[in-house]
Amino acid sequence: MDRTPDGLPLLAAGRHRRPRQGACLMELVSVLAGERWTDAPRCTHPLLARLARLVNDAVSDAARPPLSLLAPTLAGLRGTRAWDAEIALLAATSALRVAAPWDQRPLAAAVLRCDAVLGGPGALRPESRAALATAPDASRWAAAYTRGLTRRPVVDASAVVEFAVLAVAGCGRDDADALLTDLLTSAVRLAERLQATTAAPAAAPGPAQAPARRRRTRLAA
Repeated sequence: MDRTPDGLPLLAAGRHRRPRQGACLMELVSVLAGERWTDAPRCTHPLLARLARLVNDAVSDAARPPLSLLAPTLAGLRGTRAWDAEIALLAATSALRVAAPWDQRPLAAAVLRCDAVLGGPGALRPESRAALATAPDASRWAAAYTRGLTRRPVVDASAVVEFAVLAVAGCGRDDADALLTDLLTSAVRLAERLQATTAAPAAAPGPAQAPARRRRTRLAA
């Protein structure tokens, strides 16, 4: 399907006061979730919703309708603040691979900072290394820049996501729409994995674990 399902508002850029004027992707999500009309429904993680709004507005009119296929899944991905750095890292690595040279330095720095937040100083995930390798000059600059930062690693995840979307939209490639759609789709899949990990019930203690747990309980008491 390459269009908004019948009976639902048509996807369009920007915010809308009422459904008959059209809907951005997250306004469509609010309809599907049975919430009040809004582009920031409670049923979706705030940063993931921001990414969805940015991509909705950045793609062309022709590329927007297929985004509606992501709406049912977005309606159930609430998440926690711990997701922020993960989503920001995905956005930064995806954008760095295709960004124009003048956008690569801040994106490379964002990759390093996100990894530092997630894994500690000097920790780099394989996907981060691969993305940084596509922009070696920017990566060297970013490494020197981030080494000079003395405060605890923090990331403005919302700013990283916005910059990443703008970098992809302005990269000058003919497939920018597809790249943006892939970015949002990958973020949704990432959120699904994170939610599944968070929701996984703890395994019941085995026979060998139970006595140790009882001992820890007695010691704590």
